[in-house]
Amino acid sequence: MGIGLTRSVPVSERDDNGSHKPDTNAANKILVVRIVAGLLILLDVLNAYDWFLERHAGYTSWTSIIGIGISLLLAVGILSLNEAARTAYVFLSSVMLILGGVGILIFYSSIHNQPNATTPLTKTELEHSLKAAQSNTSFTPKQRQEIEQSLQRQINNMSGSPVELKLKQYLSSGLLVLVSVGPLIFFTRPSVKEVFG
Repeated sequence: MGIGLTRSVPVSERDDNGSHKPDTNAANKILVVRIVAGLLILLDVLNAYDWFLERHAGYTSWTSIIGIGISLLLAVGILSLNEAARTAYVFLSSVMLILGGVGILIFYSSIHNQPNATTPLTKTELEHSLKAAQSNTSFTPKQRQEIEQSLQRQINNMSGSPVELKLKQYLSSGLLVLVSVGPLIFFTRPSVKEVFG
């Protein structure tokens, strides 16, 4: 008789059909982790594109693109099942969760605890100021153009009532918290950690 060349699998690891069950579970876990990493990469690419569009309008900061770049690199590391990338992503998600929560609290307190604060101009007031600047002859053409561009930019930024703007701010901060909580919970699960180990 010849020597058997197949690896013996303990009976406890086989299912009723005799196939190797743990390999299937591990492959499914890896697939789920890679799908989540792919979604994170897609979100980072969309954020980078949004930053690029806002950059042309002059509304961005370089810290945003640095954060997007770091997140993209970590998501690529997670896609390749790198444990250091997973750990760093969990840490950054924790930091973003804290910052998002603090941001919501600061925004809430700034709205409700400052009754004597000056209120920003409304869209209607800005439109009246723009019309007044256009008809004012005391400005040089260059000054008038700069004032008109500044006022028009402010009008474009105000897309709604003060209540809508507050709601948008809350939604933005809440989305930051939600995007931080999801990866934090997912990447700290013991079954997901096994995939990286």
